[in-house]
Amino acid sequence: METLSIVRLIEFNSQSADDIQKVLLNCESQNMKALILDLRNNPGGLLESALKIISIFISERKLVLTTKGPQQDTKKEYFTEGEGTFFDLPIVILVNKGSASASEIVSGAMQEFKRALIVGSNTFGKGSVQTVFPLSDGTALRLTIAKYYLPSGRPIDRSNAKSAKNGITPDNINVDVTIEEEIKLYANADVLFKKDKDTKKGLKDNNLEDKALNKALEIIRGNKVMESIEASRVLVTLNKKK
Repeated sequence: METLSIVRLIEFNSQSADDIQKVLLNCESQNMKALILDLRNNPGGLLESALKIISIFISERKLVLTTKGPQQDTKKEYFTEGEGTFFDLPIVILVNKGSASASEIVSGAMQEFKRALIVGSNTFGKGSVQTVFPLSDGTALRLTIAKYYLPSGRPIDRSNAKSAKNGITPDNINVDVTIEEEIKLYANADVLFKKDKDTKKGLKDNNLEDKALNKALEIIRGNKVMESIEASRVLVTLNKKK
């Protein structure tokens, strides 16, 4: 019997990659069919953790990220480790406005590598490298010294504060969720992921529907992850030609 793994990551810490690897190895023994990686409302964390997680799903060494700034010494390149254990596992990544920084690095890179289908809504758009300079009066000055760029050269950082297209844009599978729905989903996240119907009775709103998760499940159950990825890429190419 095939199984589906759903992993909700709330931050990128030093243990995140190892934890995900352990979960997937355990699920592999149960004939895992696909993975849903939920990065909604994940504000980010360690860059190293993001790189390690991407490396789990990529079979070779690839450029993931480049930092560029006004000064030459701010340019750095970051690569996958290569020889990923789950390089052919179908993956759907869930994102929303609360997905930022490392979440955007993972979802953006996996999107460009055609290794995951991105479902949800536009991410926050936090792709900058900042440093803090202490001042003599006890205050401090925070300066952006560089920005993150994905393999294609696409920036993660928002173009401006009012832009509706900040961060990572889903693969033509945008799920419209109101702010009120987002708040309820966040408050009930642990309960919604439970299979036990008795547990779900504790929902504050019994009519609450996780539209993004349901869409991901629909795609996976129809064995249409790769088909959806390819269809989204074709659409992007056509849009660029216009």
